[in-house]
Amino acid sequence: MDEDDLDVAERIADRGKRDRFAEADERLDRVRAEHAATFRGDRFRYALARARLAAARGEADEAAAFAAGALWQLEEDAEGPELPRHPAVGRVRAGGRTRRELRRLAGGGDGERYDPAAEGFRSASSGAVQWTWALVERLRPNPAIAGRHDDRIAASRRNAAPLLRELRAAGYEAFDLAELGDRRLPDRGAAAILVAWLDRVGDPLSRSLIAMALTDPKARAVAAQPLLDLFAALPPEADEKDRVAAAAGTLARDPHFEQVAALVRDPAHGHYRSYLMTAVRYMKDPRAVDLCVEQLDDDALWHAALQALCGLRSRRARPVLERIAAEPSTGARTDAAQRQRDRVRMAARGLEQLDRAEAAGRARP
Repeated sequence: MDEDDLDVAERIADRGKRDRFAEADERLDRVRAEHAATFRGDRFRYALARARLAAARGEADEAAAFAAGALWQLEEDAEGPELPRHPAVGRVRAGGRTRRELRRLAGGGDGERYDPAAEGFRSASSGAVQWTWALVERLRPNPAIAGRHDDRIAASRRNAAPLLRELRAAGYEAFDLAELGDRRLPDRGAAAILVAWLDRVGDPLSRSLIAMALTDPKARAVAAQPLLDLFAALPPEADEKDRVAAAAGTLARDPHFEQVAALVRDPAHGHYRSYLMTAVRYMKDPRAVDLCVEQLDDDALWHAALQALCGLRSRRARPVLERIAAEPSTGARTDAAQRQRDRVRMAARGLEQLDRAEAAGRARP
C-alpha cells in the first residue's frame, strides 16, 4: 500500500479541509480497491476517515455505517492481537475522545439503511448486523478506481454465496469466505461443509479461500485427505495450487505419509511440494528422516527439507546435519553464496535443537 494515501486522507478528514474532500475520497478509494488495509489498525483508520468525511458532508447514515465498522475493529482488537507472535503489529490505536466520537456517529444515523449489503451480514442468532471488514470494504465502491483483482473477487463472492447460505442454515455465522480463514472454525461440522464445496466451487480464488479456512486442527480428520487428493489432481499452473498445498501441509500427519512422500518425490508438482514438507517435520514415522535427506539436493526443496529435518530432532539426522554445518561458506555477495550460508546456519541451529532435545530426553531415534 502507498502509505501516503491513508495518511493524507486521514489528515484531510481530521482537519475538515472541505476543498480536499474529493482528494481524500480518491485516496481512500485506492486503499479499498487495492485491498491494502491488511491489519485491523489500518482498517480502523480507513473506516474512521470515511465516517468523518461523511459526517462533515451531513451524510448521517453513511457516517453511522463506517463508524460501526470502526467500532467493530476496536472490539476485535480488544480480544487480542491478530499475530500472537508479533503482538504490536496492526493494533488499533484510539483514545477515549475518538471512541466517544465513533459511538456518537454510529448512533446519529441508520447505518443499515445506507447500503443493502448490510442485510447480508445480519446474524441469525442476534439479529444484529455484523460490521466486519468484509462488509465495510463493500461500502461506497468507486467503479472508476478498480483493483487488480476486482473481477476475480466479484466472481468468488457470487460463487461462494450458496456455500455461505448453507453454513448459515446449519447454524454457523458465515458472511464472507475470506473472513473464515481469519478465525478458528467452530467445529468439525463446519469443516465438513467446506470440504464438500472444494469440488463444487468453480473459481480458483474461492477454492483457495476454502483451503485456507480449513487450516484449523479441528478440520484435520475431514479435510487432510481431500486436500491432498486435490493437490495431486491440480496441474502446476493452477492458481489455487499453492494455497491447497499450504493447507494440506498444515493438516497432513502420519496416516498420510505414503501419499505425502509420493507427492514430494514427484517433480511434476514443482516447488509447491515444499509446502508438504511442513507436515513431514511433525511426523513420527521413521521414514520421515529418510524423506528429508533425499530432498536435500533438490534445488526446489532443500530449504524446506532441511527445516523439516531439523524440526524432527532425530538422532539419525545428526551425521547429516554435522556434515552440512561443516560445509565451507564465504561472505561473497551472490545468491549462491547466501544460500550456502543459510544452509550452514540452519544445520547448525538444527544441531543445537537436537542437543537440547537429547538433554531433555525428548530426541527421537
